[in-house]
Amino acid sequence: METGNRSHFDLLRAEHLLLTSKYTELKKNFDLLQSSAGSKSSSNGLASQLIQLSNDLYINPKYSDLTYEVEGKTYRGHKFVLSVRTHYFADLENKNKIEFSELSSNVFDLVFKWMYTDVLDETNDASLLKIGEFSSKYKLESLQELVELLLTTRLDISNCVPIFEFADKEGFAKLRDDCASLVAARWNDFTKDHFSSLSATLLFRLLKGNSTNVLNSIIELEREDVLFLFFIENDSKLKTLLNDTTHACSALELSVTLKSFTIAKQLIDHGADVNLFYPSTNETLLNRMIISGNVEACVFLVENSVSLKPSNTSCPSPLQTIAISNVTEELLEWGLSIISTSDVNFTSDEPKLHKRSALGLACLNENILLERFIVALLENGADPNVIDDKSECCLWHTLVAPPKLSVAQKLIDKGANVDVHVHSDPLLFHLLSDLQSYEFLLSNGAKINICDKKGSYLIHQIVELFKTNKDLGKQLLLSTLTHQLNCNVLNENNETPIHLAVQTSVEAVEILQKLGKDIDWALVDKNDRSVLKLSLESKKFDCAEIILAGGALIDETNKAGENLLLQSVKNGLDDVCVFLLAHKANHNIRDSSGASCLEVALSQGMEGTVKALCGVGVNVNERSVVGNGFGVLTRAISTENFGCASLLVSFGCDLESWTQCEDSEQSLLHHMLDLGKEKAAIFLINNGCDVNAKKRFKNVNDDEGQTPLHMAVAWGQSEVVKALIEKGADLNAQDVDGRTACHIAVRESNKEALTILLEAPEVSFISTRDKFGQTPLSLAISRRDHKSAEEIVNRQPHAALQTNGNGENLLHVAVRTNDLESVLFLLGTHTDPTRTTQDSTRKTALHLSTLAENELIMRNLILAGCVIDARTSDGSTPLHDAARAHRADLLRILLENGASTEILDEKGDTAFLTSVRNGSYACAKILLTEANINIHVSNKINQTALHICASLPSNKVEDSFSAGDLCELILSSDSGRTVEKDFISFVESKDDLGNTALLIAYMNGNSVVCRHLLRRGASMGARNFEGITVFTYEMPTKQLLFALLDGLEREPRWSDGDVCDCGVKFSITQRKHHCRHCGRVVCSNCSPQAMPIAKFGEEKKVRLCDLCARVLTKGFH
Repeated sequence: METGNRSHFDLLRAEHLLLTSKYTELKKNFDLLQSSAGSKSSSNGLASQLIQLSNDLYINPKYSDLTYEVEGKTYRGHKFVLSVRTHYFADLENKNKIEFSELSSNVFDLVFKWMYTDVLDETNDASLLKIGEFSSKYKLESLQELVELLLTTRLDISNCVPIFEFADKEGFAKLRDDCASLVAARWNDFTKDHFSSLSATLLFRLLKGNSTNVLNSIIELEREDVLFLFFIENDSKLKTLLNDTTHACSALELSVTLKSFTIAKQLIDHGADVNLFYPSTNETLLNRMIISGNVEACVFLVENSVSLKPSNTSCPSPLQTIAISNVTEELLEWGLSIISTSDVNFTSDEPKLHKRSALGLACLNENILLERFIVALLENGADPNVIDDKSECCLWHTLVAPPKLSVAQKLIDKGANVDVHVHSDPLLFHLLSDLQSYEFLLSNGAKINICDKKGSYLIHQIVELFKTNKDLGKQLLLSTLTHQLNCNVLNENNETPIHLAVQTSVEAVEILQKLGKDIDWALVDKNDRSVLKLSLESKKFDCAEIILAGGALIDETNKAGENLLLQSVKNGLDDVCVFLLAHKANHNIRDSSGASCLEVALSQGMEGTVKALCGVGVNVNERSVVGNGFGVLTRAISTENFGCASLLVSFGCDLESWTQCEDSEQSLLHHMLDLGKEKAAIFLINNGCDVNAKKRFKNVNDDEGQTPLHMAVAWGQSEVVKALIEKGADLNAQDVDGRTACHIAVRESNKEALTILLEAPEVSFISTRDKFGQTPLSLAISRRDHKSAEEIVNRQPHAALQTNGNGENLLHVAVRTNDLESVLFLLGTHTDPTRTTQDSTRKTALHLSTLAENELIMRNLILAGCVIDARTSDGSTPLHDAARAHRADLLRILLENGASTEILDEKGDTAFLTSVRNGSYACAKILLTEANINIHVSNKINQTALHICASLPSNKVEDSFSAGDLCELILSSDSGRTVEKDFISFVESKDDLGNTALLIAYMNGNSVVCRHLLRRGASMGARNFEGITVFTYEMPTKQLLFALLDGLEREPRWSDGDVCDCGVKFSITQRKHHCRHCGRVVCSNCSPQAMPIAKFGEEKKVRLCDLCARVLTKGFH
């Protein structure tokens, strides 16, 4: 309907557009006329005046020259107006009167007004049609257009057909087409009555031009006359058109649907097929009529020899169609009438019918009217056991919800198989949700000891039903048990019904135990579980009680010979074990490794089981089979099952459990510490074990003497250490090396354990020394573990002042070992840096620092307040020690910090003399050049630096220098700042034995020193208090003396004396002479020769001693 309105609106819109176009054209022409009138007003133009005249002459006899006669009524007209409107009247000049018999006066009034005013008053459709006929007849073209336009705007279903007929008759082509379009657009709104008056020819033409299916349109209008025209026109292809199935409905189907059986008969007579098949829907005409419930059509088709068996197997038979239809009483009666002549077991290939016969489809249909149909089918040989392609049968359809038991009974009476398999399983399995159908089938002898395709029996399925519908499951079980039900059948998991009952409902277990016959309680499932074992593992103790009451054995065993108690203990089922022990299960059985139930329970942490076993008197001190011979307590604590362990302790378990191991006898505490079981060890400690027990070694040489505290610290078991201290462990206990636990903590860098030990109320162990003389603090310092050392000092500040066997405190040791970090640490703990060693040397840390490689040690000691001139027991200052150690860098540091150079040691040596004595050229140079020292100073035996230098062996002087270099350094340093007299006095000074530096150098074979001294004016003839000179001192050879004499560059200073080297004393008669070459004093006998000394520039002869004369003449070789 909506589509028709839309189409009609489109017509009106198109017409409006046309009128608008005409109006535009008219306006254009009007404007042209106005412009052609010149400058005069349009109202004075000829056209305007003619139009005005025409209007004025309407119903005005003025100038009238013509009359019109209509139904006896006379109208005064004008020929010029009529001639303008039409050319129909060619001889108008000779006519004064015209009669119009076609119109009534009322209608002519409208036409007459239009002729003069160009206005057609509104009127009804009939008048417009009359006006249209009039305008067409008398060639009033303008009126024709106006009438056509007005009729187009009025088109509707009610007037469309008469207007169409008028337009066709009068040749109004556009109006006719508009009517045809409206008919096509709103065909469903038209009835046959609308076209009843339309001629067959015109209607046929209308349908051909506007209908998509002319034949069906003719049938719908029930126009046999038009149908006849259709037959004539399409004679050659009539059969094809009559059996066309491309449309939704064939011609014959439409005619019988409309119950136009006369037309239907004509169609059949002209070739319409009563057995027409519709490929698109896989139906025959008869099927369609059955589905629509058109019994009259069905009867008509049968009367016209329709086939009751489809020629195409993919098409349902009439009986199948009836079976799936919404059957009425009338249709049912008709269906019953054709059963005897139909194939009752025919099955169509139509997929949606699933190869079901009419009987199967009828059983599936819930229409109660079909019961009679089903009975009739059965009586006519329908097979009740046909299985469709869904593996379903007729009996199945009648028993599933909603059940039709009366029909089912009729099927069974006619041979339906009650044990038929549906969906590969027995029918009975599918009825477990419907107690009524289930009991019905049981009452008809269905087998109950059957299984489905998976191997699950009916009884298993019933028990499973307890999970979702307990009440239904109970009713089904009770109903089934009244028959010969086997309760020992096994499903695919090797489970009996009672196995499933245990998992689903205790009530099911109770019913089966009470009503089941010959139950075998020992049957096991695929997991080797009996029903009793399953109930226990599932914690279904109420089920277990029922099963035991039914005769199951409490001590049933598995293939390994383990009873339920042992199995449950191994699986950690604590409450199960308690249950079994309460029912007197055998607890004396052991597993394959020899472990008892108690031991296994302890390892599993099963407190309830342990308590129950202890309650029945098991041995709580029995030895564990896997605990290296220790008691079963080890199983509990090693697995941290301390609740179980506490139970053992409460029942008197031995906490020590001394056991002989490979090399020693150990307590359980030792064993746990070795295994690193901290929590286990703490448990033993807190429960009162011996905290100071030591291992008992077979060989005393293997005994390390460690207590549990030593072991805990060594293994890093801090919590154990804490527990041991809390329980009174001996903190002063020493191992075989004299180490306390604190020593071990420092050695193992166990900071946490050290902290715990130092937090103890009594820490006398801090001062304990091991056999190596180390206290914990000194050990920490030696290991440079300053954090540990700091912690010890914080706990006992005076610990840093303890001395070792050498009398050294920790600062001394740190300095001596060049450990700057430790030095800084100890100074940071406010250790007194001025303390001396407690040995015979009485050195301070600053003295010791002269031997340290790192000068920062000395600097930090000085900054810490060390006495810069502190003296040792031999009087040495750090400056002396620095000189001895050849540490010029440290000596300079000491000097920079105000060290005194004048202090004498017990030998009377200053630091300068000490540097010379030790051959330290660099130190001597620094003292000579950077310090204000007395270079002429002598020691207690009156030896100056020159004496000491003269006696230096070459190996004592530092590398790259010699004693001669050192001598030259001293001489050159003094010669530039001392007067000649004092310098010669320094060079010629004698020690307590009268030895000059030259004599000592000669005695020591130090030729270089001798030459340096001679070059600086030393006297060769100087004699010591024993009368010895260089000339008289016994040497293996005189080579050195000759070399010195030969090397003299100038005459040396004369020596003096009372005796000649030959032994002659000088007197008045024995005068003294001096050798002009060597300067010694000689007698005349020893100096008989005289000769010039060229190398001295002496040209005249001078006195020489025999030795010099020989050297000068022969050379020293």
